Amino acid sequence: MRIFLRPGALLLCLLLCFPALCLAGQQSPCTVDFDLLTSLNGDCVGWLYQPQSGLNQPVMRHETDDWYYERAFDGVKVYQMGSVYLHAQDSLSDPVIVLHGQAREEGCLSALPAMREQQAFERQSQFWLLTPAGHFEASAFACLDISEKELESCLPAEEPFAQWLEQVLAQSLVRPDPQSLPRQGDRLLMLAARHLNGTVTLVMARLSAAMEAAPDAPNLTKLALDSAETFNGMVNAGPAGRLMLYAQNDPLYANMRYESAIRNGNHRDFGGGGCGPTAMAIIVANLVEPENLPLLGQYAQSGLGYLFCPCSVNRVYCNHTHVPYQLATPAEYLRYLPVAMGDFAAGNNQWGFVARRVNTQGTNIHFADYVCEAYGLRSTPVNGLESALELMKTKTGEGMILTCALRGSPYTNNSHFVVITGVDDTYFYVLDPLRRTAQDYAKTDKREILEVLEPGVTRIRLTDFARSDLSPVSYITRGDAQP
Repeated sequence: MRIFLRPGALLLCLLLCFPALCLAGQQSPCTVDFDLLTSLNGDCVGWLYQPQSGLNQPVMRHETDDWYYERAFDGVKVYQMGSVYLHAQDSLSDPVIVLHGQAREEGCLSALPAMREQQAFERQSQFWLLTPAGHFEASAFACLDISEKELESCLPAEEPFAQWLEQVLAQSLVRPDPQSLPRQGDRLLMLAARHLNGTVTLVMARLSAAMEAAPDAPNLTKLALDSAETFNGMVNAGPAGRLMLYAQNDPLYANMRYESAIRNGNHRDFGGGGCGPTAMAIIVANLVEPENLPLLGQYAQSGLGYLFCPCSVNRVYCNHTHVPYQLATPAEYLRYLPVAMGDFAAGNNQWGFVARRVNTQGTNIHFADYVCEAYGLRSTPVNGLESALELMKTKTGEGMILTCALRGSPYTNNSHFVVITGVDDTYFYVLDPLRRTAQDYAKTDKREILEVLEPGVTRIRLTDFARSDLSPVSYITRGDAQP
């Protein structure tokens, strides 16, 4: 099972509602795919997890002690956050483990200063430290405010352990649960949340080995995203029957960054600029068997395939405060296929083709040719809408037509990609990646020729085809279909 977490609002909401952690000796509620994490960054040595506070952070170690103080998991500087980290000479196998991080409001250990209050301390006193060698439960027993210079002197040293513990408890700002107190020989975890004024909030905890994660332990990232509202699903699309419909404005990924900044510094998120990738996702999902959807991953330029996160459909525009999610299974590709297409179109393909236009908005739809090659689909250019509609009427259900809606079309005031799916004796049917209601189309359907069967499913009378301002790009079928 994999866990790829970020400290953003979506996952924090989930984690704050996550059940309390088990007592020592019971199974861990989650685990980490360290093979993937270390393939993304070999400096990752562990994971720190505290559900009540939303603390979910990779543990990093670099040859320079404080290198990760202002750097995220992927090494990019995020000055106000940083990462949880070990000093270079330290190890997670040490008898006393000291983890460092920023205490400021957006810092990776910002949850720790609240533990100076008794109620918060009791609520957040149980941590999990996950490592490639095993999982450990940490039971906090003290919280101190000290200077950075005092940190070394707070660690147990030559004096008798009982005397050291008595001194710690005398300094502690909170009262511990007696059952959490360490004994001579116990391993300890020290969490040092560093403030800008040179002070440290130091939380001390006793480490005890935990059983491995339960086989059905939840993947928290998938649980969060898969439980989110989605527009994806099957719809009735006229003569072609029931088809898969995706929406670029789906709440799953509408706010993910996709477009680079244009000359005035603005950009559009996937919900505003992802019509091209979403249109191709609609076509592929309806022409390719679900078990073959991961084939696209073999054509990624990155050896890691297609990565995305709640802030970006790729790693180019990620805010670098979390570990990305990696698409792997057919079910994952089916749910997030528009995101994979967005990453592909942004240049993560073996051809190096970048579909995002430079210094302007819009998508160069020729990336679709490479998508067809990856899936073994046949793409045939179409000359004119009238020819396209005649083709669709004679070959109902065999393919779909990727189409550009031009200015004046009922679908857009600029340009927009849609998919023609079928034709009957009266209408031709169009799936719109920007899933909208009849009321929404009032802004663009000035000629009032569009009929909305349900959000995203539309039709236009054949007699109005010349007024639709639709320009077919290509007729796409399965590779074994007759052209």
